[in-house]
Amino acid sequence: MSIAEHCTIAGYDQATKTRNRRLDVDKYVGEIASTIVQDWEGCTVESLNKLMVMNVDGIPAEQLKEPIPFTRENLLMVIKNVHDLDGFLQDCSVDASLFKPAQDGELTKNLQSSPSIS
Repeated sequence: MSIAEHCTIAGYDQATKTRNRRLDVDKYVGEIASTIVQDWEGCTVESLNKLMVMNVDGIPAEQLKEPIPFTRENLLMVIKNVHDLDGFLQDCSVDASLFKPAQDGELTKNLQSSPSIS
């Protein structure tokens, strides 16, 4: 079952008297994010404050620099509050070049350093 199918809600439209299916966008974004983002490093209140509106008044400087643990709840909170992060993640999910094996990178690096043929 695909993620989209898993996040579809069946309903009934009173006006047309027909069944319909619609995508639960919040659930879909959460599933995509959980599938793509497995962990993070260096995520602090200080770094998030640069990406989203936060009230950090009264928070000690040491606490601003403490890493935020990676949890599904924290991930969803960041996705909901950082502008267009969900769109970025969805774009990444369909970009095949991001999922190529590491050896392709080596091949590309070697090709770039090879002499060009004119």
